[in-house]
Amino acid sequence: MENKNIKIKQEAYFEKKVIVSSFLLSILVIYIHANCLKEYGLQDNTMSTAYWTVNFIANGIGGIAVPMFFVLSGYLYFRNINFSYDIKGQIQKKQISRIKSIVIPYLLWNTFGMIFYMSIPRIPFVAYMMNGSYAEISLKNIIKGIFLHEYYFPLWYLKELIILISLTQIIGQILKNKKVSIIILSILAILGILNINLVILKLTSVYFFFLGSFLGTYIQRDFEVKKNNKSIIYYLIAFIMIVSVRTLSYDNILVRSLYLISPLFLWRMLDVFTEKFNIKPFMKQSFFVYCSHIIIITTVTKILGKIVKSNNEIGIIVNFLLSPIISLMVIYLIYKFLIKYLNKFYCIICGNRR
Repeated sequence: MENKNIKIKQEAYFEKKVIVSSFLLSILVIYIHANCLKEYGLQDNTMSTAYWTVNFIANGIGGIAVPMFFVLSGYLYFRNINFSYDIKGQIQKKQISRIKSIVIPYLLWNTFGMIFYMSIPRIPFVAYMMNGSYAEISLKNIIKGIFLHEYYFPLWYLKELIILISLTQIIGQILKNKKVSIIILSILAILGILNINLVILKLTSVYFFFLGSFLGTYIQRDFEVKKNNKSIIYYLIAFIMIVSVRTLSYDNILVRSLYLISPLFLWRMLDVFTEKFNIKPFMKQSFFVYCSHIIIITTVTKILGKIVKSNNEIGIIVNFLLSPIISLMVIYLIYKFLIKYLNKFYCIICGNRR
């Protein structure tokens, strides 16, 4: 009975950590797209305080958010797979379920983004505020917009996730053998360090998804159990060092190597936040936050950019720090409206996530 209670508590903690982690990662993605350095011509100004502040948060910390999403996706996909019987059948059921939870939302959000960028920027005032031109309406652009996220670029993650899910029957067969899995994971890591990419998706996406799949198959207990506070401090120090190296250094083998292990340190560090958070309904809407944020953060950043001058470094930093908070508030209001008046529609665009 005692062991059963411990397992129940561990499961509850893991579920809470996944919710908290996903929500915080979605906020980090907003900070990636809040990077306003280019707007002020500071993207190469290494003497600027704003340059280092924005890069540390947006690229250093934020750059680990999507890899962590891939790791979690792979982990949760294979976490409950029983390799002792009918692996193909189990994976097929998961693939079918992902049509509703990922493929349909991907197509709908892409369609929304395409319609937005083909129509709204035609309004002169909006075009001025967004500093952009509208997309031409053509069959080619419509196909690229709906299926290849041409106008809604943050959904590259979902596109690559869909491709990876289509390959999970192969991944499942590899995972049946632990030694073969380790060899494949090592090869993917080496190719990632060498900066080699595939034609249809990033090789690092394959690596992180496979890493999560491997952890979900063979290292569940160690991955899910909360570490003691002393251990978390060590992970925190290591994580800060990794982020600092990624921020201070140019692209090289060391930076790429640290990039490949960074989600593991981030996952451990997230234990600090999991304990402190009280789960609210909106915190479970990380998918909606991720899919809806780009137009909002772009608009907010542009508006604040019209107010803050390029010679005001404190203002630029405030713009960067404040715009995601404002955007999250707007997203929350949209979420409340949709839940109240268009609940079924909301469920569809979020893959039946509640």
